[in-house]
Amino acid sequence: MSITVRVLLLIGALSSFVYVFLNIRKSKMKAEEAFFWIGTAGLLVVLSVFPGFATWLSWVIGIESPANLVFLVVIFLLVMKIFLLDRKLAAMRHQMTELIQNTAIRETREKQGKPEQK
Repeated sequence: MSITVRVLLLIGALSSFVYVFLNIRKSKMKAEEAFFWIGTAGLLVVLSVFPGFATWLSWVIGIESPANLVFLVVIFLLVMKIFLLDRKLAAMRHQMTELIQNTAIRETREKQGKPEQK
């Protein structure tokens, strides 16, 4: 892995750390939500500081270049993050649908003058 890629990885990872920690401090992001990004940045730091590991792993897997391995790992992590966000969004949509239905039933009963059933 070239020194340029290593330096870019290190700069990107460290700036990610700083950005995530500042957002946690300003209460814009919960620590649980930031764990993914901190872990990803940590992985990039390891790959940039120990390029031999990326070279060895790319040789074991059969990937021609360690830089391609880094791109593959980052793409995989982002696809997993999208999947997890999509799953969370589906659960929230389901929850919102139930809340809307319950509110509509409650309002209809109030208009008809019937007491609520629990």
